[in-house]
This record gives sequence, C-alpha cells and structure tokens, in this order.
Amino acid sequence: MAATEAENGETKNVTGELGLTPSKHPGAIQPLMPITTPGPKPTARPIKLNDEGMVVNEESTMPKKKGDPWVIPVRYYVSRKVCRKSFENMDTQDSPDRPGLIKEASLRAMSDRFHNKFGKDNHPEEFEQLVDHLRRHTRRRRGDGPLEEGLVEWENTSRVYDMFNVDLNIFERIFFTVDVSESSSFLSKFCSGFLIMTIILSIVNWMVSTLPEMTEIPPCEGAPQDDPHMVNATATWCCTEPGDCAPEPKGFFKTVEIVTVLIFTWEYLIRLLTVHSVRFELLNEFFLEWTLTEDDEIGIRYNFVKKKDQSLDGPWMTTFKHIFATSNLIDLLSILPFWIERLADDGSGASVLVILRILRLTRIFRVFKLGKYNDVFTMFSNVMSQSLPALGLMVFFIGMGLCLFGTLLWFAEQGTWYPEGHETLLSMDITDRGAWLRNTSSVDPFALDETPFPSIIHSYWCVIVTITTVGYGDAFPTTPAGKFVATLMILCGIVVLAMPVGVVGANFSNEYAARETEKKQRLKLKQQQEETARVEQEQDHAADMELKGTPVDEPASTNQSKGAELRQKIVIDAEEIDNSWKGIFPELQYEWLSRCLRQFVSEFIDGAMNSGKSMNKGQRLTNLPHRLDQLTVRFNEACSSAVSYDDLAEFNLKEAREKRRRFALFADKIWEYWATVGPPEKPSDPYEYFELKAQLTMNMSAFITKDDQMNGGPKEAVSKLLHQNTEPVPTAPKISQIVKPGLPPQTPPKLPAA
Repeated sequence: MAATEAENGETKNVTGELGLTPSKHPGAIQPLMPITTPGPKPTARPIKLNDEGMVVNEESTMPKKKGDPWVIPVRYYVSRKVCRKSFENMDTQDSPDRPGLIKEASLRAMSDRFHNKFGKDNHPEEFEQLVDHLRRHTRRRRGDGPLEEGLVEWENTSRVYDMFNVDLNIFERIFFTVDVSESSSFLSKFCSGFLIMTIILSIVNWMVSTLPEMTEIPPCEGAPQDDPHMVNATATWCCTEPGDCAPEPKGFFKTVEIVTVLIFTWEYLIRLLTVHSVRFELLNEFFLEWTLTEDDEIGIRYNFVKKKDQSLDGPWMTTFKHIFATSNLIDLLSILPFWIERLADDGSGASVLVILRILRLTRIFRVFKLGKYNDVFTMFSNVMSQSLPALGLMVFFIGMGLCLFGTLLWFAEQGTWYPEGHETLLSMDITDRGAWLRNTSSVDPFALDETPFPSIIHSYWCVIVTITTVGYGDAFPTTPAGKFVATLMILCGIVVLAMPVGVVGANFSNEYAARETEKKQRLKLKQQQEETARVEQEQDHAADMELKGTPVDEPASTNQSKGAELRQKIVIDAEEIDNSWKGIFPELQYEWLSRCLRQFVSEFIDGAMNSGKSMNKGQRLTNLPHRLDQLTVRFNEACSSAVSYDDLAEFNLKEAREKRRRFALFADKIWEYWATVGPPEKPSDPYEYFELKAQLTMNMSAFITKDDQMNGGPKEAVSKLLHQNTEPVPTAPKISQIVKPGLPPQTPPKLPAA
C-alpha cells in the first residue's frame, strides 16, 4: 500500500537524516569501547570492509528483501517517509541542540496517539522490545548520558520505522485487493491488471461494434420466417417509421459487453460492501504526521484541528464519501445504463439511455489511477496551473475580439433586408419570412444569397475559427469590407495565440526538466538510503551482539564505519547548502561559490578516501583546513553583500543568519570528522629549485636525438634545445673592423631592434 511507495525512494526531506551531534555537546558520539562480559572470550569474527570502508556483516539482523506477498498482509506499517518526518519534528522539540535524539516519553505518547485513532495495539510487547533496542543502540553510540536524560537515539537504526503499525481487518484487505490502484501483493497486482485489461477490452469492443461491417439489422417481432425483416411494406408490424429496425452490433460484441459489465459490476459491489470498514486515513500521510506529532501548523493547513478529539469517520460517512467520489461516480455511471436498459419494460424504447451509454467511455480514465500514468496528468495539471495567467490573458483578448470583430463583420456582411413576399425571396424559395441578402460575387451585382451573419451573435462563430486559425470555411466574408476585417482578425489571431502558446511551451519545458531532475535526485536518494541502510544494519547487529553477551570485535572497524557515515552526511549537507544558495545569490556569484564548495568537498573526499596512503613529494599541496577557512570567508562576504535589511525582503537578516548557521554546522562537521575519524593529510613538501631543474632536464631529455647524443652528449643537446629557437644577437663591430688604414671609413652595420 502507501508504505510500499514511500519506501521505494519517494522521501524528499532528508535534512534530519543527515544531522549528527557535534562533538562539543555533552551527548556527542563517543568512541565505542570493547564490551566485556564474564566467561570465556568467544572467537573473534572476521570483519569485512567494502571499498568505501563500510562494515559488511555476514550475519545480518536486517531481513533480506523479499518479493511481494501473495495477499495483502494483516500487519500494516506506517510509511518510512511519515515516520521520519514525525521523528524529525519531535527531535527539534525534545533535543534541538543534539539532532538524532528523542525523548522516550515522546515515543510512547506518539504510539498512544496513533493507537487511540486507529485502534488498540495488539502487539504491546513488540513496542517494549523496540524501546529496549533503542536504549542499547543509544548506549553504544552516545554513552549513558542521553539515557539518564530520558533520551534515545532514533537515527541509524532501521527498526525504529516498525514502531507504528496496525492490523487490517478482513474488509480492508479485500478492498485493497480489488482496488485498481493497489499493487502491494501478487493478488492485488493480478486484480489490477485484470481490471485494466477488461477496461481496454470493453472500450475496444464498443468502438469496433459501431463499424457498419460489424452490425446487423434485427428481425421484426412477429415477422414470418421467410421474411424476417418485413420487406413487405403492407404489414402492420414491419419497420416503417424512422428509427425502427436500426442496425445493432452482432451477437459476439453483445456477449463481450455483457461479460465486461458483469465484471465491473462485481468489482463495484465488492468495494461498496467492504468500504464501510476501511480506514482511509492510514493512506493520508499528512493526517498521520499530524496524529503522531499534533503539529498545529499541519492541523490548520489541512483542517485537522477539529478532528483532534474525534474518532475516524464512521461506516455510514465512509460509505457516503466513497460513493460520491469522482472516480466512483464514473464507475457507477459506466455500468448504470446497461442495467437500466435490461430492467426497462421495452428495451427498444429506451433510446434516451443512449446518451448515458456514452459515459461508459469514461471508464478509460480509471486506468490513469495507476502511478505510471498519474504522473502524466500531474505534470499536465501543473503546466496548466502555471500557465493560467497567460491563458486568462488569451481568453480576455479573444473576448475583446469577439465584441470588436463580431460587430465589424456583422456590419460589413449583413447585406440588405428583403421583406417577406419579395420576388427575389420567392425566386430563392423563401416564402414565409423576410431575409438579409448579400452580394456573393465581385463581378455579378445580382448574385445574391442569404447572409450567414444576420446578427452579431451569429458572427461569433466566424470570429472564433478565424482568430484560432482553424477556418472551417462554412461562413466567410464576400464583400471587400468583410475581407479587410477578416484580414485583421487573422493577424490579430496569430498575435493572440503566440503569447500563451510560448508561455505554455516554456512552462512545459521547465516542468519536464524539473521532473527529470527529480528522478535523478530520487535515484541518488535511493543510493544514499542504501548506504544508510548498511550503517543501520551494522548498528543493529552490534546491538544484538551486545544483547547476546557477545563481544563486538570492532575497534578497528568502528572508525571506518563512522567515517563512511560522516562522509556521506557531509556530501549530502554540501549538496543541500549548494541548492539553498541558488535563490539568494546572483547567478555569477552563485556559480563561483558553488564551484569553490564542490572543489573543496571533492578534495576533502579524495583526502579522506586516500588517507594513510604514501604520497610522493609535491603530489598533494592542498591545505584543507586553510581551504575551508577561505571558503568560509568567501561565503560570509557573499552573504553580507546579498542581505537586505528589509524584513519583508526575500533574503533578510533572519534568512542570512539561518544560512550562516547552517554553513557553520557544515564546517563544524568537517572539523568533527578530522578530530574523531582522522586528521587531514599533511601537505607534502614542495620541490626544491634544483629538483625542479632536474625534472625539466629529464623531460627535455626525451626529445634528444641520436645525432645530439653523438655531438657532445646530453649536456650539449639540452643546451641546443634551449637555444634552438633563439636567434643570435649580433655584437657591435670593433673600430679596427670599421676604419682600416688607407681606406675610407665604413658605416657600421645596423643592429637589429631589440
């Protein structure tokens, strides 16, 4: 049911999942100490680590993923999404400075409120076992300090999501089995698929049966066998009036229709007879969250406050709401005409019900109750809602066009009034009334015809089809003035339609891109949840080992597991901070800050994953703490430049304080990682100058040829490489070279310009 959908990765708010207690608080995560128990020490278990440092336990307490059950299970668990939101809400109230902790009394109060609404807890011992598990889990991770304050840790354990559950009654299990939107068991999937195929078969059968080749003329009642269709027109029982003996679908199509309607009827009756005991509030995540937390904001927003001291809807109210729901009215109207025709005394006289039979086609919309098709309609409705201003503007302009161009077209194409009995009207077989006649030819002045625009209202049709560029051609202007007005209508129609169509197209592109981005985020979230599940699995296993009295031989692996968990949370926090910057900083400034943040996180993850590996001299020169301080200064400067002192501004002082606080927590989490898991890698020493020269010489030696090696060795070859592209600078000639005895003085050669 809804729990299955929520656990498949639809959780969007992961803020609470990412928070960890900073080390400066008294309830910070403490290093795990080996647990000693009396008796002989058991043999140490081999611990396996994956590539990311996560502990892989061969004996896991987390159940393996199984296939769907054959029938709807008796036990129904509240979705993981609702549980997490509720825990985060109570977390902020019970332990605002230490995320991940919640009061044990708050858990019991949440359980009491849940069972007061949805029925008695039939498994109280399971709740006590779960609370005991949370105590052991908290003691292992945070010591006895939180337990003394009545707090337990709810994060990093998967069992906490099994806390709120209720047993379904037999009527609820039957209802959800035949409901077409249910797909949490094999039988419900089969029923949904069978009903959808029946719907498609019914629609195709109805449409194909309207083909002339698939119809036949029914025989007249009481007709002789040799003339069943009563060709003899003198018989009193033959088909003589219009509408008599109309073609009907052949027998095969009638049989298919009867079978499909019977299936639809049984499905509707089963839901109608079992809906009285169905608690639909279990599928309303907002109602569940409000029940668990009693959050006034949620209660006011969805009008749940008045139900605080009330029980759930009774059988009669539940049945009434079910019958008059839109989808159920469609189901009823799709089968009702068939049975009315069958119960009528004269089936042939029930021609009025043909209109009702058209509603049978509306059954196709039940297909879109499935989530696969529902996304399409959701996206379409979102695009239309975003485009409502543009569509409203288009309707306004079309209304103005109807008034303006309708009047002008009527005035230009009205023609001349001819009274009743005029010879022109008589020649046109118009004998009982007067008429407006217009000239339909630009050559023949006597080519007259009755105008299609006798009033302004009559001209609206031509205006509509012209503005929308459809142009059926059934009504068109013939006079020069009418053609001029039609030209203006066509040009205005292009402008009127261009504006909203462009807006709708842009909104569709944005919505489609947003949905594609959401799909990618869901995929990433699913991967993150799988990583978190590994950590939860390891924590649950350790708590179970403690309960059994078995030492947990994980001193070497604890830091690995904790480091992998912190790295995952740091990356997710950085992504959320990056997304929160989009709407407050200018585009260029945001791109610069985002690049700086991503570069720092990339270097941090690279250093954390390669921690302990030997690095050559000059290979890693980044000083990560210094880079973090630089990033903090850049963010604070950007925040100060973008903040507004106006309380009504989008990025006011309160928002700036919240952004600074969130970034400070992110930076503190980085320092927590360095302090508890492992310090950052020390930057390697840079090369000396002689080492740089040696590297350059080694690189240049790759270009030395054999001829260079024969002419002086590598030293001469390197000198040649360094000067092969440099032209020699001629020196000034000596005086003796310029003035020689017995010869006139010579002009010294000009030196090339520097």
